Amino acid sequence: MMIKRILLTVLVLVVPAMAILNAAQDVDGVAAYVNEHIITISDVIRTSRTLMEQISKGSAIDQNAIYNEALEEVIGRKLILDDYENQKEIKIPESIFDERADAIIRDMFNGNRLDFIEALASDELSEDVWRMQMREKTIVGAMRNLRVDSKVTVSPLAAREIYDVNRDKYTTQPSVKLRMIVIAKGSSPDDQTAQRKKLDEVLKALKDGGDFSELAKSYSEDSYAADGGNRDWMKRDMLRSDLADAAFATKVGEVSDPIDIGKQVFIIKVEDRVESKIVEFEDAKPLIEQQIRMEQSIELHDTWVNRLRKNAYVKIVASGWGLVAGD
Repeated sequence: MMIKRILLTVLVLVVPAMAILNAAQDVDGVAAYVNEHIITISDVIRTSRTLMEQISKGSAIDQNAIYNEALEEVIGRKLILDDYENQKEIKIPESIFDERADAIIRDMFNGNRLDFIEALASDELSEDVWRMQMREKTIVGAMRNLRVDSKVTVSPLAAREIYDVNRDKYTTQPSVKLRMIVIAKGSSPDDQTAQRKKLDEVLKALKDGGDFSELAKSYSEDSYAADGGNRDWMKRDMLRSDLADAAFATKVGEVSDPIDIGKQVFIIKVEDRVESKIVEFEDAKPLIEQQIRMEQSIELHDTWVNRLRKNAYVKIVASGWGLVAGD
């Protein structure tokens, strides 16, 4: 039941855990007016999962900044809803909203309305309010597709130009295929003596041509020992800097000198290595185009909402966490 509640909450942006909102009830009131809409402080808090988490923990870190960001999000949503009512390009049949809501109940609650109603009740939410939120979310998504997503275009040359200017950024990381033997240094003087003897035995065996994998199975003191110390392929940034320096300084097929790291000593065998190389344009192109689309989407969305705001009545009453703004 709890899992269903969480899934329902995430999907439709309904507020979970009303106890969190109770922490803000003393300061609840009007946060802003947007045309005919009234936005309350609790509406703003509901919008920001980060703000809710900070309130629940009693944290004051950046609450004002997060609150203001959430407030702008709610204002933008109300402006978009009004834009939907005023435009004539798309109209969503009311039956679509009901079908989508019913599909959620069917898919997430196996059509069991009792479970669904209990989930809403536990969040102190009526079905009418939930369906209204579903309706608004659907409208905002459709309007974003109309005003933003459908207008995003990527010039055939744009990705190539970005690639050519930033070619050095599109490179793979060097990687090494490793095995490691890890031996603890010991805590007490007796342990340290025993562990040093163990390390000397490993080093002598390696010098005499012993098999690194078998020695790892016998001597290594980490979870990879049973697999012969195999760490497989690792990129440079996956390793501590001291281990990375040793690994990339050791030739393929050779074994490093012991690397003293805190309470352990590492011995590395490099089985193979791949140097960094420039990623070809065709391989980098999808990522570059994705970034272009994202940047365009943000710009188009902000331009759209700012235009709506200029032609709307917007008055912020509570700016920051419970702070009263001037007219």
